[in-house]
Amino acid sequence: MCRTRYRGIGAALATALLLLPGLSAAQEATASVAPAPPAGSNSDSAAAPKGTVASQDDTGGVNGPSGDAAHGMDSAPLRDRTPRYIVYYGAKVSPLADVAQTDFTHVHLSFLTVPETGGAGPLTLVAPDVMEGQWPSVEVLKQAGKLVLVSFGGGDMTAKAWARVAGREDEAARLIADFVKTNGLQGVGLDFEISESFHGKSPPFDGRKMLIDLTRALRKALPEGALISHAPESAYLSRNWHGAPYLDVLRAVGDEIDWVAIQYYNNPAFDAPVASHILGTGDTVSDSSVAGLVQGLGGYAIPVKKLVVGKPIYHADASSGHMTPKDVRSQILQPLAQAYGAGFGGLMGWQFADDTEDHRYWNSDMAHGTAILGSH
Repeated sequence: MCRTRYRGIGAALATALLLLPGLSAAQEATASVAPAPPAGSNSDSAAAPKGTVASQDDTGGVNGPSGDAAHGMDSAPLRDRTPRYIVYYGAKVSPLADVAQTDFTHVHLSFLTVPETGGAGPLTLVAPDVMEGQWPSVEVLKQAGKLVLVSFGGGDMTAKAWARVAGREDEAARLIADFVKTNGLQGVGLDFEISESFHGKSPPFDGRKMLIDLTRALRKALPEGALISHAPESAYLSRNWHGAPYLDVLRAVGDEIDWVAIQYYNNPAFDAPVASHILGTGDTVSDSSVAGLVQGLGGYAIPVKKLVVGKPIYHADASSGHMTPKDVRSQILQPLAQAYGAGFGGLMGWQFADDTEDHRYWNSDMAHGTAILGSH
């Protein structure tokens, strides 16, 4: 997910599905997807962003309860729930506080990064620039029942910057954990898009090892109950792309990850047709589709509750993979809901705004004629 490649657009994704009762555990592991049917106010007087953080050893903080019911930083932590309705906030097209009026359950502030410069010196973090003047809105969202995370990486974090993290994962994790605690956030998502680190004769670093080590270090450094997600490109999960390198990551640290938001866009060979490559239906089922991943066609099975389908909300948010809101609902959400019930991991939208017809449909029309889900 790259902020500079596309215009800063996204949608308030009012995603509410008509879900059938959940399947049994045995059915969940093998189910095939049924065929698709034919606020807050922003404060300009906000406190300054708590942004650039130098490396430090202090990993203290307020620990929250652990378990499914406690993925928050506060004394009364908010709950993670499925299906999740996740949105990334990466452009100031609309105020962050506007998300409070939507049905999103999870919000990723995008992007927290490490700069290219600095060499072997202490790592520093650069806060998401979209958060300037908007930090008080985090509390607005939390009061509205949203889980607020920060996304680390993104399409604009270069291989050179990631190479500074490789081998220094503990240091990076301490910094990220401190940022999460200082800003009252509830977790972190890793968005890693350095494809060349997964293959080739001379990759800049070993992307698999770095992601595994960073995930383990984050789980140790973050407060108990904090959320960790990953957002791989769809190709990274397919044996047809250099042997599905991201499955090696998930095989090693999948238990430490709360969900995997798959970017089903910008990789046309792996994102379409919808039936075979996203849902996993028909005679040819892609191993990187939802059904393919649940069934472990690539050699490692992922629980359906951890699988989140990611789509660009507006056509300018991706080079390929955009679908009309009505098609997203009829061709993806409803079939997955019918197949997996309320245990399905959810939907992710890249990225939030409310300034086009597509945005407004996702925000206020997607739920028409359906049942709005609560927590599970």
